[in-house]
Amino acid sequence: MFEEDTVLHFVQKTTIINDRFTLVQFHIKGKGISETGQLERFRSEVSRLLLCPIQEVIISGIQATNSTILTLMIPTLYANFLAKQLEKQSQRIISSFLLLNVDLVISDKNEFELQVKGELYEARKRSTKHKPGQSTKPERSTPKRRMDKEQTKNAQPWKKIKRTQEKKEVMQEVCCPLY
Repeated sequence: MFEEDTVLHFVQKTTIINDRFTLVQFHIKGKGISETGQLERFRSEVSRLLLCPIQEVIISGIQATNSTILTLMIPTLYANFLAKQLEKQSQRIISSFLLLNVDLVISDKNEFELQVKGELYEARKRSTKHKPGQSTKPERSTPKRRMDKEQTKNAQPWKKIKRTQEKKEVMQEVCCPLY
């Protein structure tokens, strides 16, 4: 009656994160994670591999498809360490994630596809795919100085806004007095 619930509850990925954290997604092949115990083991293994305190590895989302997409919020320092290790083809990190059935790691602008190539392990950097609704043309940007100048030109001073609001309140009281 008082046993811990072992059923895995799926949670939508959060988009609000702390400034010093980064969201890292792990695509786990098959039904690798189906209980909370397995989820905690995965979290502790990520903590061990990145040399990060376990309380700093926060589950931020779990999405079920034919496989599992797990989103963890990890301190940016450790997320950058993970990206550098994958770029350097660290055999220990890649093989450990492959043993956890992870075949794709996505962090900020980096996507790494993990695979076995012969007797070695490889983390191949993938190009970011075109997302629906986005334009394929690069956006034209205005120089920062011109943007700042436009913002200050269009901005009203605080006192002027406050006086305008006070005038509206006075006009409302004069035109439509409260009964």
